Amino acid sequence: MKKPFIIVCGQDRTGKSTLVNQLANFYGPGAVKSHSSSPPKDLSYPDNKIWEDNNYFKLFNLYDTITETNAVITDRFHLGMYVFGKRFRKYPERYHVTDIERLVTISNNTFLILLTDDPKELMKRDDGMSYEKSESAETAFEFQIEYARSLIPHKLHINITVNGGFNNTYETVLKFIESKRYANSV
Repeated sequence: MKKPFIIVCGQDRTGKSTLVNQLANFYGPGAVKSHSSSPPKDLSYPDNKIWEDNNYFKLFNLYDTITETNAVITDRFHLGMYVFGKRFRKYPERYHVTDIERLVTISNNTFLILLTDDPKELMKRDDGMSYEKSESAETAFEFQIEYARSLIPHKLHINITVNGGFNNTYETVLKFIESKRYANSV
């Protein structure tokens, strides 16, 4: 059975990196952690979009191969391209997460975890390093739209506050992933 390919996406300050580290520890020393970020700053639209499309196309296919032997856990991935690309890189509204997902192999071992939180709670954790600088719920809403469109078979959306805080995130995600993996192996 293939190892899981876990995509952790969502708003800044929702605990994505912490969750990725916890999952990597659970899946052991062979687990591959990846952190995706913006395209090179010297690129503007459409070159930045082409760069991101190529990047995620290659990564999807590479990670599908790696999961033959190792779990792959990403900290940010293609959902952010569609949310932040439209907000900060001038990508047109017509682009959606399915544009890339239709072109790649999405195996039954692929999991999409979306972390969001209430704007006021996010602002309490502001470290000055995030893209999001306001108390707007717009980013969470945009992530939820792309999440809903995603073709990935196993998806889990967690609102950090509603789920009882950061301490509950890891357990909730691990239980979800392992239950789906067990169901697929039977």
